[in-house]
Amino acid sequence: AGARKTNLSGIFLGGLTVQIVAFFTDVLMAYFPTPVLDDPVLGTPIHLLRWCEWCPCTFYMTFMMEGADLYWEGEVPPPDFLRQKYVHAATQGAAVFLGLCLSFCPGPKTWACVYITAMSMYFGNFQRLKSRYDAVPSSLKKGATVEEAERFNAANIALKLRFVCIFVWTILVVLFFATSIYGPNFSHEGSLLRSPEARMIAECFFDVLSKVLFLVTIVDVHHAIFDPFARTERRLEELRQLMSAVWETSSDVIAISVKTGSAGGASTMLSPAFFGMGRGQKQRRRNSFENSVRVNRGKSVLFQLENEAFEVVGRRENS
Repeated sequence: AGARKTNLSGIFLGGLTVQIVAFFTDVLMAYFPTPVLDDPVLGTPIHLLRWCEWCPCTFYMTFMMEGADLYWEGEVPPPDFLRQKYVHAATQGAAVFLGLCLSFCPGPKTWACVYITAMSMYFGNFQRLKSRYDAVPSSLKKGATVEEAERFNAANIALKLRFVCIFVWTILVVLFFATSIYGPNFSHEGSLLRSPEARMIAECFFDVLSKVLFLVTIVDVHHAIFDPFARTERRLEELRQLMSAVWETSSDVIAISVKTGSAGGASTMLSPAFFGMGRGQKQRRRNSFENSVRVNRGKSVLFQLENEAFEVVGRRENS
């Protein structure tokens, strides 16, 4: 029992930022005039505001995907572990930027060169997905430390996030090919693939879908990796399970305390014997110790202390 303090991590706030940027982009495109250019080669309309949204959001979403994947074998990460993450995120942001540049290409040759380069960068997602999928084992080895178990669980959630984003982004790439290249040149008259309105609706739908699924998975990543209070509770539960026999049957109150976060606070868990401390002497005699253990089995108290509480205690001791 006990209320857990909510801690907003950077990745959680970053996920909310992506949602806010996408929301205001959709509002501007729905209710205000926004710049639209015709593709110089395909002739299809291109909404520049949408591409301006995708450029930073794609980079940031990819970087958060990479930042959530913290699994490596051994005690220290490989030398190029972080560099690969920065390079991959920058590559995906550059791929979308090249897609924006398609509207300004002077001719078919330049357009084709930019398009092929952008698609080559985007397909790096699949190679990166495969490499990380192969790097994360299917199960954790026996005797793993708490830190290794947390990195392993976080990597599995990060793989889920990577699968979700790449799946929806691939739909957007296929949609661009179908409505900008195949539709205007090969589909029959009256087809939805020739309709700019249908293309606009489909882009908005899948863009919103990708952001929603991204935020849902980001919440899981936040609780699994970046929430210090959730990590503290998991460690307290592991300690409780290690000493479960003494924890459940001891007549003395057992307290397990773990430092929480970097601010100097602490989370403390009290054993079931805590619930019998307030009983009167007659009631203690009436209820045997075995009955008390049976009634209170599985119960515990979890509370958190901020670093200010320790400062108050220190001032009282010094006065």
